Amino acid sequence: MLLARLEAALDRPASDAERALMLWFCPPAAELRRLPAARGLIATPWSDVERAPGAEVGFLSLGDGGDVAVSVDSRVHVDPAAFPDFREGVAAAFAKLVAVGVQPMALHVVVHGGLPENSAGREGLRSSLHALSAFLRGEGVATVGAELCLDPEYGETLVVDSVAIGWREPAIAAQAQRVPQAGDRLVAVAGSSLHRVRRDLLGAGIAFVALPTSSDVPLRAVIASIGDLGLDLRPAAHDRAHPEAALERIRPDPTRSILLIVPESEVERVAQTAAVHGAMLASLGAISASPHITVGTDAAQQTCLPAVAVREPLDIPGEHTEPDDSGPGDDLRLDDLPEPEDYEEALRRMLRAPNLASRKAFYERFDTWSGGATVLHPDAGSGVAALRTPGTGRVVAVATSGNPRFTALDPYVGFCIAVCEGVRRLATRGARHRALVGGTSFGASHDPQMRRRAEQGLAGLRDAALAFALPCLALTTSPAGPDEHPATPVTPGLALLGTLDQAPVTPWFKEDGDVIVLLGRSREEVAGSEYAAYYHASVAGNPPWVDFGAERALCRVLTQAAADRLLQSARNVGPGGLALSVVHACCSTPARVPVRGARLIIDEGMRPDAWLFAESQARAVVSVSRKNAAALHELAQDAEVPFLQIGEVAGRVLEFGSLIGLTLDELLDIWNGALAERLGGI
Repeated sequence: MLLARLEAALDRPASDAERALMLWFCPPAAELRRLPAARGLIATPWSDVERAPGAEVGFLSLGDGGDVAVSVDSRVHVDPAAFPDFREGVAAAFAKLVAVGVQPMALHVVVHGGLPENSAGREGLRSSLHALSAFLRGEGVATVGAELCLDPEYGETLVVDSVAIGWREPAIAAQAQRVPQAGDRLVAVAGSSLHRVRRDLLGAGIAFVALPTSSDVPLRAVIASIGDLGLDLRPAAHDRAHPEAALERIRPDPTRSILLIVPESEVERVAQTAAVHGAMLASLGAISASPHITVGTDAAQQTCLPAVAVREPLDIPGEHTEPDDSGPGDDLRLDDLPEPEDYEEALRRMLRAPNLASRKAFYERFDTWSGGATVLHPDAGSGVAALRTPGTGRVVAVATSGNPRFTALDPYVGFCIAVCEGVRRLATRGARHRALVGGTSFGASHDPQMRRRAEQGLAGLRDAALAFALPCLALTTSPAGPDEHPATPVTPGLALLGTLDQAPVTPWFKEDGDVIVLLGRSREEVAGSEYAAYYHASVAGNPPWVDFGAERALCRVLTQAAADRLLQSARNVGPGGLALSVVHACCSTPARVPVRGARLIIDEGMRPDAWLFAESQARAVVSVSRKNAAALHELAQDAEVPFLQIGEVAGRVLEFGSLIGLTLDELLDIWNGALAERLGGI
């Protein structure tokens, strides 16, 4: 498809050098961004959204004189021992913000990896996580979201999605950058004080265009910003047969560099300003009037591509959005799984599941307090953190989402679920969803089936975003290379942003006697659940049913109940089902806040293990004082959201009917120690 587009633009067969150059500018990750689904995400205009060229940095206006700025970077690492590469994604996300004049204030990072079965593998994973947390502490940037997802499907592969968050002051937003013109020079500035370099250039009255660089297509933002102009790249040495090798010599370091387009007369002043801050300037080439991308030092050695071949979107007929027939196979039904003989032991075992155990030890390795700006700690927020924006007092909530097991079963539905769960998590804090940031990683890019599944995932991301009227601020895709691990699942690493107009609803139970309510409909859906995968070692079937209408109705009830101050606590029902959500509500209290138990019913219309552990969507478990229960019931009834009173907050014991009766002390010991026990420390 790439080469066909190139030869259509050339109107003749392409040479080997032209083919090689085309692949340098349009690697697999870049091509996924051109698919109709991806274009639907990043090209749709929204009144309160601005995107920087290249689609990896975006701005969300809060309507009060400032913008939330985000950048995203996704990486697939097949060798955890090569940890410097692991840090690069975080540093690159920071550098992208600096390029647009924004100082990073917080980071959201999601790590997906395998389940090491030997001491060397466990030590490697621990060392990687420790090094990452040490690096972030050294950067002085708070980590307001840090999620760790472990699944055997990843083997030794680590997938890291990094979202950097900053605040753009009105003065920065008002700085009008010049439009690139023919004859301008393209330079890269590299160093550790890029923010100061950019500030001083503005202070000196130097007109420039500042752009971020990218790891997969370093000059993507340049190509997106120059319109109908061309690009004349002049590496110091050039082999006509291998122009892409010459381009590697001028590849900017995405972790510590920004790109500038400046008038030729200002290059010397830019170099002097950079030198003051110990930064280096490298000349990469020039903007040309000819609509071509040219690589070479003279006419005899030049390789030339029509810019339109690189810039135009890729239209692929018959984009797949339906479930992939090559998936795991027949549906998994509850009858296929034997019922536990001892439900207390089943709950103990589920609490030890790597993806359900407490992340307290993991979060504590990071500095999660962004000065005085952190309103809600991510551990207490159940995958949601909240930040107060500088100078405005507005609170922005950030939610983590992305279950690779659902995307492994069905990429389209899996990405829909990821968006729904992120929106639901925001709503349980009382936040109104405003935007999403997408990181998508997948296995070997040369595998047609893997690329097709990546297409399906992006289509699900697009359709879910449209269902919630969610603009995508930034999107990045990261494939493993042709010689790397081919079995990496299609991995959603999403951050969803929302705004809070009141104090956030917290997720832990508050007072004995409060009523516990389940909002939403429960079904016997176990395919892709932690119960099926961890307890029964079965990963097969179709993911849970997705109903966008039910999700929107539930979110309206939650946000209105929060605004009316009806809720004592609220928690999304997600991984591990109802039972684990209730355990979290009992046990996830902050320091010096007493834990609270609960007495709950077992729904006699369902098999008990489905009631406890199935992962049906569009559900939340909330607690309210008895005086507010009727008002919440009325809200739910008006929105046609199922309302079921399932128990009450009581004592220091968790009871589910006559099947389970465990003390919170025992639950806390298991839940807090399981992850460190599995990894041999953390």
